[in-house]
Amino acid sequence: MSVFFFFLLYCFFFIFSFLFFFFKQKTAYEIYQCDWSSDVCSSDLNQYYADDEKNMIIMLESGPTRVSVGTPGYSHIGGLKSLSMENFWFSGFEHRYSKAGLMLSNIEEVQLDNIRSDYDTMKGISIHQVDKLLLNNITGENNGMMGLGTSMIKEAKIRKINVSHNGFLSKAAGTVLWAFGGWKMMHMRKTGISGLQAHKNARSGVWLDTDNSGIEMSHVACESNIGDGVTCEANQGPIRINGLRIEKNRVGLRLHSSDNVHVNLRRSIDNEFDFEVSGSNREIKAFDTDQKIITHNDNFT
Repeated sequence: MSVFFFFLLYCFFFIFSFLFFFFKQKTAYEIYQCDWSSDVCSSDLNQYYADDEKNMIIMLESGPTRVSVGTPGYSHIGGLKSLSMENFWFSGFEHRYSKAGLMLSNIEEVQLDNIRSDYDTMKGISIHQVDKLLLNNITGENNGMMGLGTSMIKEAKIRKINVSHNGFLSKAAGTVLWAFGGWKMMHMRKTGISGLQAHKNARSGVWLDTDNSGIEMSHVACESNIGDGVTCEANQGPIRINGLRIEKNRVGLRLHSSDNVHVNLRRSIDNEFDFEVSGSNREIKAFDTDQKIITHNDNFT
């Protein structure tokens, strides 16, 4: 009797171990798709590991699937060769707001498609130190500070961005705070942007802040922002904005110590001030060369 019992026990553990290792030990290439429920936790992202060459793909067949981000947490991914993510919705609402929805840093190549982040205390989506960035259909709304933050990007191709209704912390404080708004861009190079909406943010709709150059933007609409529609501050340029529509902002376009800014205006109506130019002799440092540059508001058309 005892021998038969131990034999059955041995068979059970053998089958269990086989199934465990067969289904759980997968590389990133083997888990391209999953069938999460409509509400999952950000900690579930930990089940996705990069392969030996540090490539990671996280993709859902249909979406966006909602990821509940708990206080004071955030979903952070970094230190990879490449990352591809599709069909996710990061939300801090159910946990009384999180620090940030999605934070990416120190990745050679990032591709995001159909990603949304809302109700996070600070940034909806933060992307830092990426060599090549591809964004398509990205939404950052109703976040405490800003919808989208990008910095130290060497090359980017971006389309269909919606960053609206951000800066609720500023509204709660009853004042217009400086670092709040739709999209804050810093230290970006060789960037093409097509299709950008930035409406009803607590300060700037779009803030090109410090050391941006090689920026080409088209089909940009900034409406009803409490501060500026577009702010260009401390950039060496060139920055070109084609088809800009600025309506019902305090200042439609603010130029502050930025050189080589060229704007093709589609429409400017009902702003308190259409344009405002200020500042000069601002020293900045190029992040990719460490070269010091003095900006003067030169060559603005």
